[in-house]
This record gives sequence, structure tokens and C-alpha cells, in this order.
Amino acid sequence: MASKNTTNTTASKNGRQRIERSNSDSARWIAGLLLLFVGVFAASSVLFSFFSWAADQSGLQLSPEERLTLGVEPENLCGWAGAKLGRLLVDNSFGVFGILIPAPCCTRISASSARLSCSWAAGY
Repeated sequence: MASKNTTNTTASKNGRQRIERSNSDSARWIAGLLLLFVGVFAASSVLFSFFSWAADQSGLQLSPEERLTLGVEPENLCGWAGAKLGRLLVDNSFGVFGILIPAPCCTRISASSARLSCSWAAGY
């Protein structure tokens, strides 16, 4: 049987309320951390693409087999995936404002994670 999404509160010996967590809380934490890592990766790949766009652009025009045989390495610290994502967000769509795309995701998730961790530490 599936677990309920409700939380039960009971009073403990020291007067604090003890909250039993449900599976949806764990799923929210996992989803939040996943989105945080994706947002940080996207922000860093866009940021690093500003510094290494010329070298990465010439490497992205080659096929993966040609890159392997020629030994072309990406200068973007996030690798070829970061170079492709940076090119997509900056060159092919939003321009310089492409750096602002991952920023709301990072700040919203980190703020909600901080709020959840504070409420968890306080026992609410």
C-alpha cells in the first residue's frame, strides 16, 4: 500500500513536536538537489563558455570521431557537454543574457533547501 503524504506530529519528552517524515519529503529533497546540480552545471558551463568560446567552437564543429583522432580537448571546464550547453544558451538563443537562465533555478532551489533544512533542524 502506498504511503500517505500527511505528517503526524506528536509531543516528545522535552516539549518539542516530533514530525514523522513521509516519502514525498525525500522525493522533494532529491528533486531539489538534482535541480540544484543541474542549475550549477548550466551556470558554470555558460560562464566558462565566455572565456573559451573560440577554441570550443572549432572543436564543436568536428565530429566526435574527428575530435578523438585529432586529440582536440575542450577548454570549457565542464567538458564537451558544457561547451554544447554554453553554445546553445549563449550563441544560439539568448546571447549574453543566457547566464540568467540557470540563475533562478539555483537561487530558488537553494532557498527552498535552506528553508527545509532549517525547519528539519528545528523539528517543525
